[in-house]
Amino acid sequence: MGDLLDVKRQECYLDYPTNGNFQPNETFCKLVFDGIMCWTATKGGQLAKQPCPTYIISSQGYATKKCEKNGEWYVDQYFNRSWTNYSQCWKLIDDETALINFDAIENSTVYHVWFPVIKHVAQCGYVISLIALVTAMIIFISVKKLQCARNKLHMHLFASFIMRAFMSLLKDSLFVEGIAMKSDLVYNNGKLKYTKEHYSWVCKAITIVRNYFILANYILMLMEGIYLHNLLFLTLCNDQSKITVYYIIGWGLPLLFIIPWMFVRLNYEDTMCWTTSTNKNFLMLLHGPVAASILINFVLFIMIVRILLIKLNSIYIQRQRTKYRRLVRSTLILIPLFGVPYVISLMISFTSTTNITLEVIWIFLDQTFTAFQGLFVALVYCLLNSEVHLEIKHKYNSLRDRRQHNRISRERTISHTLQYPTTTIPINEEIVLNTL
Repeated sequence: MGDLLDVKRQECYLDYPTNGNFQPNETFCKLVFDGIMCWTATKGGQLAKQPCPTYIISSQGYATKKCEKNGEWYVDQYFNRSWTNYSQCWKLIDDETALINFDAIENSTVYHVWFPVIKHVAQCGYVISLIALVTAMIIFISVKKLQCARNKLHMHLFASFIMRAFMSLLKDSLFVEGIAMKSDLVYNNGKLKYTKEHYSWVCKAITIVRNYFILANYILMLMEGIYLHNLLFLTLCNDQSKITVYYIIGWGLPLLFIIPWMFVRLNYEDTMCWTTSTNKNFLMLLHGPVAASILINFVLFIMIVRILLIKLNSIYIQRQRTKYRRLVRSTLILIPLFGVPYVISLMISFTSTTNITLEVIWIFLDQTFTAFQGLFVALVYCLLNSEVHLEIKHKYNSLRDRRQHNRISRERTISHTLQYPTTTIPINEEIVLNTL
């Protein structure tokens, strides 16, 4: 890629005149190669525009570069250098991954200061969530009385959070700038400059697996919402009912989107490690199911809270008032699982693209919530649950009583043995001598 850009640079200055067709007394910006594209001489006060460089990435967008009225190319205050707008060429794919100009990022004060902070906070959140989720899984597996249908569904949700956190940490440790593995990048004098044209299947496999667990995580959260809805409103659905269908949908439905996404990426957009994309239709295969699950969960949350509040005021269930208050309280605690924070984050994202500060705030809030969500789920469903505490206490008392019983049994056995001491029979020395 570096050789290709060097050729483009040479062609730029050889094929086009530095001053274009302008006269010396006219105000214009001179010919310049910005490191990626060639910009011919442009009249002052005008905006130069040309298609995105197809020799780097397949995109139908346009890049722009502004020529100020004083005859100087626009200098961005954040980058502190002549800046080209490639926003239509480099597309943000998810909350963590973007194809960016590495040199520009290094010269951006906002990104340089806050992005490492956001990354460290997210990594700490994933690590803490992993510890809490694994602890919750061990508790549910160890205490048999907690292995009811509801908690088994929780365990599947825990597993999806665990794998999502693990894959995110793996991606952060192996990928450089969230784009590709170190072995797939090109360095010039120790600094990352350009990406290679061909990438190994390992990094693509990591991207595929990570996207699968992200989808599975959202679908299983949707299954939690549907199960809670059915538990409250359908008499045929209760804690004893078989919920295998929820597991199958939770882990199987993401495959219906991941497999087509793999096919279109492999055949139509096999670029880099599949962490970036310029085709919105391809992205909908991943973002569509996520958005749908968030929307459905949010609607279910509204319905559940509304019906529970109505039942609280019903004379018919005055005797069960405490039970429904508990359900309302537990439902309100589950707000983060029903899409409310995602809706807020989505609203902020629409305004963040025009302001770098808002974009950083949005990414910080979104990444922090995503990283610590597993911890929140583990606390609500297990670690801070009174039912779980009671069962753990019973389990502890049972083990303690068993140890005491075993100790008392051993003491009784020893005492019984001491009641019958062995007797020694004296040997007659004369008999022994006679036998010799």
